[in-house]
Amino acid sequence: MLPLAPSPARLELHTAAGEWPSPALHELAAARAADLPGELFLVEGGERLTYAEFHRRAAALAAGLARRGIVAGDVVSWQLPSWWEAAVLSVAIDWLGAVSNPIIPIYREREVSFIARQAGTRMLVVPGVLRNFDHRELACAVRDAAAGLEHIVTVRAEPVAGGCTLA
Repeated sequence: MLPLAPSPARLELHTAAGEWPSPALHELAAARAADLPGELFLVEGGERLTYAEFHRRAAALAAGLARRGIVAGDVVSWQLPSWWEAAVLSVAIDWLGAVSNPIIPIYREREVSFIARQAGTRMLVVPGVLRNFDHRELACAVRDAAAGLEHIVTVRAEPVAGGCTLA
């Protein structure tokens, strides 16, 4: 498996060039929430989130992930469409220093199982039924195939047995 962090030489090169470090995603979200709290940030389906509401949801989700034991360096894989929950999840994962591993929703059991094993996924976040495919069933099969997968989180649907929903 490839390392998740850049080599010291690469880190030094980009830092010397002034390219790194850049603000973390959660820091950028916090800055926008402070500067433009009431401004509209994201519209998806029936949801209209201001910068402040987006930041509040990301903070709450980060706390929820931490309660489930997600810490810096843990891999959270997620297979969501372009829903507001995907954006909030990305910021929450970054907030904890965990590793965000997005997986495109068209992948099925074989691909997702391989990715989860290779990445060392501890948590998998999936939608319920999307385009007539039940991702909860896929997640259960992936849990059986990936030894380190401890948590299955479902978005916009009932959870799998032993799992929970994104809230």
